[in-house]
Amino acid sequence: MPIYADDAEFYRVMRAVFQRLAQEDPQILASLSNASLIFRLRFHDPDATIMIDGRSNPPQVTFGEDHTQPDIDLAMSADTIHQVWLSQRRLRDALFTGAIQARGPLMRALILVPLFRRAEELYPRVLADLRNQS
Repeated sequence: MPIYADDAEFYRVMRAVFQRLAQEDPQILASLSNASLIFRLRFHDPDATIMIDGRSNPPQVTFGEDHTQPDIDLAMSADTIHQVWLSQRRLRDALFTGAIQARGPLMRALILVPLFRRAEELYPRVLADLRNQS
């Protein structure tokens, strides 16, 4: 059974993660502007999309389908990002086993690694905070 019941729950958590990231470590997102790339994170189970437009300063994060053509496209299950951000699964292993499928200039995609690492620190706290609010 998937961790997230539906896309509304998934988006609620992801919005909270990115808001916390912007508040606590704005340099992580700001560093994406230096790359001038558009990143699309596509999820399944449930279906969801997060776009990060690094061509704007500060980068714009959009939740939901966007028809902008990304430079880097990452696809994974919502459970995979959940496991990576809870440190239950290594990001590198998820990439090498195909649990995260990447398209585009992969060396340039490495700019996302600090964002993913910082999200690993924030995600468990965000989940706990959202559970306490419910």
